[in-house]
Amino acid sequence: MAGVAALLLGTVLTAALVGCGDNGDGRYAGLSTYESADGSFLIRYRKPPWKLIEAKPSAVTLQVERAGVGLVNVDAGASDTPAILESIYWFTARLVSGTAMACVDAALAAMPEGSTVVQARREVETAHGDKGFDASYSYPIVRAERYVRVTCLSHPGADALELRFDSSKPLKRAEVDEMIAGVEIRTAESP
Repeated sequence: MAGVAALLLGTVLTAALVGCGDNGDGRYAGLSTYESADGSFLIRYRKPPWKLIEAKPSAVTLQVERAGVGLVNVDAGASDTPAILESIYWFTARLVSGTAMACVDAALAAMPEGSTVVQARREVETAHGDKGFDASYSYPIVRAERYVRVTCLSHPGADALELRFDSSKPLKRAEVDEMIAGVEIRTAESP
């Protein structure tokens, strides 16, 4: 529960320090918004540095590019592609089947060989009240290390919305927490 409180507090503090952006004033000032084609989820992100790379009906890919690196069109599902490895941050959101807990457990079970769990599975809640689970790990690559954080939120239309951050350096907790807290699961009753 302390993790949930820290996640929400970090988001409130970060949002309070930011000027107006695509979302105007308030909690999400300075953040751009992506809504899935079917309207089932909403992702808020800071632009720049994040760039929208690809949008599919039930998935979205965002990237923070290293200076001097061109964009490469790749399948967002692959975690060892050149574009991901050349990115400072790579983010995908996609609808998956199974519960939020099973989604995070599957991500941990599929960690590359030599991975280290950084944060074991824990409960999370977005600022909108959507609940799920979260875990992170790191794994070695040639002369470096990659960092992954997976958050899965319960979703009535699929079974879960998987949020995956992949980074070339330790994931900045406040920045990632802000994006997770800003996610909104939409239902037929949502405004």
